Amino acid sequence: MPKLVSAGRTTTLSTNQVRPTAAETALSAFFPPLTHSLFRGHLGQGATPLLRSLPVDLEELASLLEGDPLYGGGRIDLRSGECWPESLECAEDDGDEDDEDRWLHVAPIGSHEGYRDMELFIATVQDPAVVDRLEIAITGKGAFRRFKDVLSRWPQELQRYYLLNNERQRGRARGWLAAEGFRPGGAAKPRP
Repeated sequence: MPKLVSAGRTTTLSTNQVRPTAAETALSAFFPPLTHSLFRGHLGQGATPLLRSLPVDLEELASLLEGDPLYGGGRIDLRSGECWPESLECAEDDGDEDDEDRWLHVAPIGSHEGYRDMELFIATVQDPAVVDRLEIAITGKGAFRRFKDVLSRWPQELQRYYLLNNERQRGRARGWLAAEGFRPGGAAKPRP
């Protein structure tokens, strides 16, 4: 019989169909794309392979991933876990920037998921007038700035948005790391 390992527990299933737990169902109501990628085989079907620990700062990795596709991206030093934006020269770079044993290249994924975070947040706002203003704000170029400008009129809502957005960014960074065969393992070693 197939087994599902989720959140430290094993569940035996009678069919090959994966069934969501109560926690997964609750999370999917608030964060559908995130839970889909985390719980429904974003990394492929079957058992997740052992992941190597990498001391990386998830917020720095998220900024590399979600940066501008033209100028974003970068690399992670596999020795120290440091994130290096593409625009910065690595002080330790001694011509080994293509060394796959030393560097993990990070290609930017763009702003689509960040835009989706705003849409998900708007769906949680209770006040119809605020919802209307936010929906107008995310239309067209400059949506991110306008969204935050409009939302700044309601500081508690802005704080709630930042909590959602930051958690989803860290989740995407964790997912990206796992797809590359790594898991976050503590803080990166500081640059000298």
